[in-house]
Amino acid sequence: MPFRVYLTGIDSSGQGVERLLSQVFEPQTVKVDSVQMLDMYPGQTLTHIFSVTNFGTADTFRLTVGDDQGYVTQISPTTISLATNETQEIKVPLAVPTAALVNTLDSVVVTAQSINSPGITNSASLEPFRIIPVPTLRLNNVTATAFGGNGDAVIDPGEGGLLSVTLLNSGSTNATNVQATLITSTPGVIVASDSSSYPNLLPSNASSNSAPFVFYLPSSAPCGLPIDFALIVNADFGDGSDPSVYNFTVLTGHGSSSLSTVSYAGPPVPIPDGQSSGVDIPLVVSGNGGTITDLDFRFDGTSCTTAPGATTVGLDHTYVSDLVITLTSPRGTTITLVNSVGGSSNNFCQTVLDDEGGGRAIQSTNSDDAPFTGTFTPANFSSDVGNVRAFSLIIASVQYSCNVSPPDVTPPSCAMTAYHPDFPASIDLTVQDTGLGLASVKVIEANNVTVTIPAFDVGTTSQLVVNAALSNPVIDGSVALETTDIAGNVTTCNHSVTTAQNIVGAGSTVLSESCAPSNGMIDPGEGVSVNLSLTNTGTGTISNLVATLQPSALIIAPSGPAVFGTLAPGATVGKDFSFTASGPLVAGQTLTLTLALQDGTSNLGTISNNFTIGDLTNCGFVQLIARPTLTRADSSTVIASIGIQNLGAVGATNVQLNFAALNGTWGSPLPQNLGDISPGGTIAVDVSFSNSTPGASAMFRSGGTYGEGTFVTTIWSLTIP
Repeated sequence: MPFRVYLTGIDSSGQGVERLLSQVFEPQTVKVDSVQMLDMYPGQTLTHIFSVTNFGTADTFRLTVGDDQGYVTQISPTTISLATNETQEIKVPLAVPTAALVNTLDSVVVTAQSINSPGITNSASLEPFRIIPVPTLRLNNVTATAFGGNGDAVIDPGEGGLLSVTLLNSGSTNATNVQATLITSTPGVIVASDSSSYPNLLPSNASSNSAPFVFYLPSSAPCGLPIDFALIVNADFGDGSDPSVYNFTVLTGHGSSSLSTVSYAGPPVPIPDGQSSGVDIPLVVSGNGGTITDLDFRFDGTSCTTAPGATTVGLDHTYVSDLVITLTSPRGTTITLVNSVGGSSNNFCQTVLDDEGGGRAIQSTNSDDAPFTGTFTPANFSSDVGNVRAFSLIIASVQYSCNVSPPDVTPPSCAMTAYHPDFPASIDLTVQDTGLGLASVKVIEANNVTVTIPAFDVGTTSQLVVNAALSNPVIDGSVALETTDIAGNVTTCNHSVTTAQNIVGAGSTVLSESCAPSNGMIDPGEGVSVNLSLTNTGTGTISNLVATLQPSALIIAPSGPAVFGTLAPGATVGKDFSFTASGPLVAGQTLTLTLALQDGTSNLGTISNNFTIGDLTNCGFVQLIARPTLTRADSSTVIASIGIQNLGAVGATNVQLNFAALNGTWGSPLPQNLGDISPGGTIAVDVSFSNSTPGASAMFRSGGTYGEGTFVTTIWSLTIP
């Protein structure tokens, strides 16, 4: 039933779209199909495969092909006969001229039309492919190695194959970041491992893929099936990526070549005059069970002459230019051998038509070439009278034998086989393929885990143990693996990784306070000592836990790291920390103490403890300390870099450093005016000392005044630099 197409949807700008095509479409019972063509480059030739399927009654179809740029040279076959639901492949060779311009677009259209019912027709029009620059990398060598099955060197159905593809850098600059992807256009063939990098390639250097490409030929594949591959390569030559595509074919099965000639032995067959239907001459070919690799046609003859009616030639005919000679296979595939050539000349005698023979094109001949003795390229595309007397088919074929292996349909196994409550926690995932073996193991998702996949040989059937360890050991993680065997069977496994150590706060106590009266709380500006306890609620032992109280604008001069040591599962340990509560604190405010946790070199994250600020208001004061660092200026002079910090809750005004002594030696210049130091603030000052005793022990002391009082610092025990 005829129909129209009505389209609704949303366009790229988000607007609604409604379209009704005015054309009336007629349902067809023939389908033409193909995969999208890859881009090509000047000078490249390849054969693209289309398929034609007949969904109607048995019929014969005429095939035509066209393209925008004229890169298509022919179509083979030109006619096909298909039973109901039968599909046949159609080959369309393309040749891009070396002078083709880069970025030129070309689109190929293949049409199948019923010869008996011309209204039955359909086409496949591919999206345009682009002409890209000639690639700098060249395909240098391809090696296919059989894997599995009977263990011989031949790839049989049911076996895998490993591909080593060598690329040559024919340019003048280095090729870096070389990445390649393998695809196949041969139905049924599975590419189990399709990607690999290449080493950087210097000019004139060649290298093969770092990881083998892996494919599988199903058990159901025809014996001797040729496999068509395309390798898509991207490389960087310093001025951007250079994409290129390389096509090659891998042969399978055990092949045995033979050459036979089948000749017509019947009586001469008259060629009717002025009848476009012509005459069909059957030739029985039998006893050839192999794959035909080459087919040549020959007009025979015992004695060649251009005489009209000659009986010693292969075909006698006056005005051979009236003739169109075709060859049709039992399946209805037709190719044109000769299409109106030779002018007014007569006869064909000992004329070989061979598309690989290197001879002249038969279509370029003229009457001077009669009776066309020699080897010519056929026309591959209809009165006077004459006879077909003697002709032959010269058949080169290969008979294939195969040792077919049973199909491998069992996917690899993947299971968690161990949990390690170490630090950090980790799990073992064991993968194995007991058929043809593993082709690849990939991480497809990793959340807070580091995954280690051991190196393995493609095709291994041994167990492979993959480890997934937590990156942040105090946070749970997860991992997903994709395992593929040589037959293309895929298993995906997902597993979580839980932390074995879980440290939580186990209480806190205020031990001492600098402001009276003690109220068991931390007051604004108060120096305090607190005990903080931690518990290991995990399943793994922490061997050397160290906690460090983190400074902030509210926590001034915290004490140093506290060693909690070993915490077994369930154990609780408490340690003391001291600091001054400073900054804009008010009664009832929450003060958060943060401990940074470490186990050896492993960072365990942080844990927090909260305290409520008390209500004492007489705790604000100035607290100045000085921390010296000694450096030697020369053989007789030492510099003390003194950092004076205000640990109090009140700012210190008009701070002045009045004295600094190193083992009884007074420094200079002194006094030094330092200005104001706000709560938590620090001012640095340098003081020089005469000293020529490096390595000696020394006592350092300093002091001075500020607006409301004086300060004298702690005595520091130092080593003279």
